[in-house]
Amino acid sequence: MTSEGLAYLELRYHLLLSFAMNANFYLLLRAEGGKTDPRQHPVVDRLLALQVYTSTQGRIPKAKMTLLFASLDILVFYASLGASYSGTRPLLF
Repeated sequence: MTSEGLAYLELRYHLLLSFAMNANFYLLLRAEGGKTDPRQHPVVDRLLALQVYTSTQGRIPKAKMTLLFASLDILVFYASLGASYSGTRPLLF
């Protein structure tokens, strides 16, 4: 797997994780129904910003996506072997 592919996956992972955490916090505010209006809370601005980041993040072309998934399959396979594997490192693209 290339460093660009790994960086893309990490960025995507962190954006989606941050979105999920902020969405859960917003739902908590709505469920508690306190004095403040949840729609006025700064978490709403953060959710909108994260939505823009994820939608404007470039799409990976299909050919590169196929290569990325193949690399991930190799990584998962060798990770599943764990400590019992003592061979050479697989060739990753």
